[in-house]
Amino acid sequence: MKRKEFISFWAGFLITAAIVAWLYWLWQQRREVTPRPLILSSRQPAALPPAKAPTLEPDDLTVIKGIGPVFAGRLQDAGIFTYAQLAAQDPEKLQAITEVTRWDPADWIAEAKKLA
Repeated sequence: MKRKEFISFWAGFLITAAIVAWLYWLWQQRREVTPRPLILSSRQPAALPPAKAPTLEPDDLTVIKGIGPVFAGRLQDAGIFTYAQLAAQDPEKLQAITEVTRWDPADWIAEAKKLA
């Protein structure tokens, strides 16, 4: 290999390496950029009151025929933890909460009244 070819080979290699390093640096800079939050007002948001935990011991709602772990979870997400709370609900509201299609929530209410 002649001296001129040797120098041009390594010069091309170094230029390519520098371009690749620069592109990698740019890519890292874009990945580290986090969007700044949009501030609509200079006022601080009001502190939210702490969430109220249920004071009663939650009942096992899966004892009721037709309520499995999924429906029990949906009821608990809606704030229904006890048989008494379930017995006080309207069937239409329970149907909207659980999105039930196969069972009648009125049966759940009747069974919850027996267990409460």
